[in-house]
Amino acid sequence: MAVRPGFQLDGSALRICRALDGMPLAIELAAARCRSMTAAQIADRLDDRFRLLTRGSRTALPRHQTLRAVVDWSWDLLADAERVMLRRLAVFPGGATLEAAGAVCDPGGTLGDPVDLVAALVDKSLLVEDDGRYRMLETIRAYGLERLDECGETAQLRRRHATWFLALAERLEPTLRTAEQLKALAVLSAEHDNLHGALRRAIADEDADLAVQFVLVLGWYWWMRGHRVEGAGLAVAALALDGPTDPDARAMACGVAAVNGFDGIGETTQVNAWFQEAFRYQGRQPMFRLFKAVSMLFRNGSTDETLEHIGVLTRDPDPWLASLGELLYCHAEMNIGIPYDAAARRFAKSLAGFQEIGERWGMAASMQSLAEVLARRGEFAAAVEHLEESLRLFGELGTAEDRSAAEVRLAQLHELLGHPERAERVLAGARRTALQVGLPEGIAFVDYVYAERALRAGRLDEARRQFNDAAAILAGAHASAQMLAAVQGGLAVVRALEGAPGDGRTMAAVALEHARSAFDGPVAGAVLEDAAEVVLLDGDPALAVTLLTAAEKIRGGPDHTRPHLATLASAASAALTAAERAAAVARGRATTIETAADLL
Repeated sequence: MAVRPGFQLDGSALRICRALDGMPLAIELAAARCRSMTAAQIADRLDDRFRLLTRGSRTALPRHQTLRAVVDWSWDLLADAERVMLRRLAVFPGGATLEAAGAVCDPGGTLGDPVDLVAALVDKSLLVEDDGRYRMLETIRAYGLERLDECGETAQLRRRHATWFLALAERLEPTLRTAEQLKALAVLSAEHDNLHGALRRAIADEDADLAVQFVLVLGWYWWMRGHRVEGAGLAVAALALDGPTDPDARAMACGVAAVNGFDGIGETTQVNAWFQEAFRYQGRQPMFRLFKAVSMLFRNGSTDETLEHIGVLTRDPDPWLASLGELLYCHAEMNIGIPYDAAARRFAKSLAGFQEIGERWGMAASMQSLAEVLARRGEFAAAVEHLEESLRLFGELGTAEDRSAAEVRLAQLHELLGHPERAERVLAGARRTALQVGLPEGIAFVDYVYAERALRAGRLDEARRQFNDAAAILAGAHASAQMLAAVQGGLAVVRALEGAPGDGRTMAAVALEHARSAFDGPVAGAVLEDAAEVVLLDGDPALAVTLLTAAEKIRGGPDHTRPHLATLASAASAALTAAERAAAVARGRATTIETAADLL
């Protein structure tokens, strides 16, 4: 205020304080700059803080008149070995353990005991200790990097740093699929900034081989810990680099990129290209067998071909892959209408396999899938128990990407069990999760569910707005055919209820075209039911019965989570004679998702 009367604290001022680590002198020097610059201008230039913060109070001691002078003064007080250790520790963007500090900064042990050196730097306030990790304030780190560059050690230290953390990730990667996964995830999460810092430097240096190696070993960490969006972006950048790479490493990295780009993160053509390149792999890494199976789900190949590839995985000698194979195989079977009881048995087998291993992500995914079958059978309370346990396990893993869909289903079940307030609270949490993850399709899915609630409550204006919000989000994303079909089906019902069933019928036909390309039986069933509601409003009860019958066949049974269907089916059947009803049912049993759109 003394430097610039009327100055107001805002976001830029907070950015300055955070960037300067709350150091009083550094903030005072930044404040002096307010005579000639705005807070936003200062904040934007703090990457070059030593040049920017060069003038303070004229009455201060010389060593306190510039930020560089302050740090120079502390530097001059260090012993030679302490200076070497300090400048080399600056290569760690995420701080360092004692083990990493010794291995990267002094692999030959010529500086002395790293414990003593690090302790001395902590005592002199140049390092901060936090539960066995040692980090620098960003101002000190920026200074250390300058000193490292002056000594010509930057390239050498970066290579040591990258080598150390690549080896760490390689050691931990296999344990991510075991009962020891929480310990491994804790270490990898603590070293997240170091791991990603090394990968980003490799990308910036156009070191294709090193970048690809990092993608290969970090892929499952990205998937389990909820860094799929960030990981997919880094994989894109690494795989776009020219330069020599190990062919097998690159092939596996392509598989990693494809799997992390699977859920609407990656563009379809690119993901397919990654899968194709992954098939060039010639080594014995077990995860390659997973990539082969998952690629079939993504490519929407023929049913027999898809089941054949995934069926091989169910017999894999690796128990984790075999359990995952059971999970994937059942999902593929559900897309062609496997009966609910058979699906429940297979999901239970997958769950038992993961429980025997002690692997939480697999247990959570299997429980979520089993809960879906139980919910459709009308066993809502049992489904809630499975979903809550699934969410607990996902919470232990720290992943958000897998939570939103489970939270949405849990909210719907609470509503069906007569707990509307609890349902509203859980659905609001699902929205927060989806926004946190940032995937357009996840956000659109929550909007779709809100729209469905409004639709079934008769709030057509609200339903139309929410469906349109979901459609707008999907329009700018790599949207799946499943979501496009679901949203278009909902809009078709709204339009029909608004008094334009002909328009609704046209929109329902578009939804069924999307469903035809989705290879997703449950989604196809829901869209057929939406179409049945539309055609009934259009005065065609026979076609409504046909579509409802086809929906049950394609899905594998009735869906008790959509209670309005019972009223819909009764109304359609009541409008027909027994002979008309029997003929409509027979047509429905002969209808496939490929032929359903033609009926409209």
